[in-house]
Amino acid sequence: VPFSFKLPERVPHKFIGDDEKTRTLYLPICTGDNGVSDVVPHIWNFFTNTENIGFNSPMGRWDLFAATLQGNAREIWDEIFQMIPAAANPADDDLFKETLKEFIAVYADPDDRADQLAFLRNARKPRNMTCQRFEMALITLNFMTEWLPGTAKILDDAELKRAYLTAMPTNWQDRFAQIGRGAGAEETLTKMRHYFAKQERLSFAKQAAEQARH
Repeated sequence: VPFSFKLPERVPHKFIGDDEKTRTLYLPICTGDNGVSDVVPHIWNFFTNTENIGFNSPMGRWDLFAATLQGNAREIWDEIFQMIPAAANPADDDLFKETLKEFIAVYADPDDRADQLAFLRNARKPRNMTCQRFEMALITLNFMTEWLPGTAKILDDAELKRAYLTAMPTNWQDRFAQIGRGAGAEETLTKMRHYFAKQERLSFAKQAAEQARH
């Protein structure tokens, strides 16, 4: 899943909560046309949004998730759903998550989790992405990696800081080191982002001044 991942436009989905009231949640539609680059962000977004609104209908989430799928993705989900044993409890959180992982596994390769973690560890900040957006994307993609097949652990706090640091332009990293800073325990991602955002602003100002002279 690249740093430039984008979710499709959100559309309204109505559902009935445990209190019998009808509510509307805006979620994108997933067709799975682009494989894991579509499916994993879609599932992460589904969980994030349902948790943010306190969606607490264990039964209703199956129907709500199915309603966010179209085309080939919906066909695959329906086939997996039909294979769930009749005696299984749909309200079981683990069953729901494992079924979602089975859905992802249809699109994913066994090495995708390890490959995604390697990608994050060796990433370079895209030139058109701000330091703040890059920090958010790095954290988000790391969380998404948990949904991919495999057993490798996602990046811990220390690894995230190292990945963030080494993703910055080399001259920014050099200045950071020259003032005695690094990715040690005393640093936080927030402090690092503040420093590199300042470097970013200085770089933009320098570019603007050079353009003005020409």
